[in-house]
This record gives sequence, structure tokens and C-alpha cells, in this order.
Amino acid sequence: MPLAGLEAAIAVPAVFERFPMTVATSPDALGHLDSSIFNGYRTLPVSLNED
Repeated sequence: MPLAGLEAAIAVPAVFERFPMTVATSPDALGHLDSSIFNGYRTLPVSLNED
């Protein structure tokens, strides 16, 4: 695996463990991207959970 892939495999889960988040809106309010190339949302508002 290239270095960038290893960094992402380690860093992304660490960020989500360090800063737990929840989606800050209802799933119906999320707007999908109008693209045949990308699958996702235009925005994804989150709120940080306090431990």
C-alpha cells in the first residue's frame, strides 16, 4: 500500500475516535450530488459530541 493510503488508514479512524460526531440534520434534509461520477452529499453538517 502506498504511503498516502497507510496514512489515511491510520489517521482517518484516529480523527473519528478523537472527535466523535453525529449528523446534525435529518437524513431527508441532505441534498445528494447531481453527478454520474461522484456519489455523496453536497454538504454533511455534523456536530461534535462532548465526552
